[in-house]
Amino acid sequence: MYIAYVAFGRQTQHTRNVRQYRNQMKNTDYEVLIKPIVLGIAKNKKTSVKDRNSLTKTDQDQISEFESKIPSSIMNFYRYRNGFLWGWIKSNNENPEIFGRINILELKHLFDDTVITLNQSYDYTFNGKSNEKIKLNGVFRPLDYFTDEACVGFFSDYNSKNELYYHDFGASFYSLKVDFEGYFKLLTKSYGYAYWQQVILNKEYNYGTDTMERFKEDMPNLFPDFDFNEFLKLYESVKIK
Repeated sequence: MYIAYVAFGRQTQHTRNVRQYRNQMKNTDYEVLIKPIVLGIAKNKKTSVKDRNSLTKTDQDQISEFESKIPSSIMNFYRYRNGFLWGWIKSNNENPEIFGRINILELKHLFDDTVITLNQSYDYTFNGKSNEKIKLNGVFRPLDYFTDEACVGFFSDYNSKNELYYHDFGASFYSLKVDFEGYFKLLTKSYGYAYWQQVILNKEYNYGTDTMERFKEDMPNLFPDFDFNEFLKLYESVKIK
């Protein structure tokens, strides 16, 4: 039974958090989103599962400790499970360069030495442009650590509209213009194809043309139900306006 907490005629932060969480749960069921990814890869004769982890629940103490420090759309996922790893390669290893990997880190790793401390005096490249006006503070937290060369994550102190960012472990950060919920919906269509995020970067910043062309060619061959134009439409539907 839900009890409304009222203090001096106003809702408490606890009440607002509970309502926000319940509203999100109505909109996002990560079990429903994960299932087609798993089955689409595992039952596909053209792909072979390379690495994966089983469903593990996040410790409630960790949720209590970290829930105020990360966007609510991300915490909504961790209330369901503690990370998600699912990697694949092309069957028979016909082309080792064709692979996919989703590696949503365990909650605790968003706060360990995987984080990237930002130097306030450094001039980062932000969305393809020199960061002259926005000085990024705090840390960058990798969230989907899909390869050793790139990841997707979020900023601790600069996180307008809960946006996720693509980072190549250099000095560049690119906004994907989606929150975690939108990102995961795109994963259900991309199956974590390596560097699929560059399709968005190509559309928004004219970056990653070669990767976009490979994605456009490989995906229909690997996954017969894939449609590139529909993928772009999905992106537009989940894009933060």
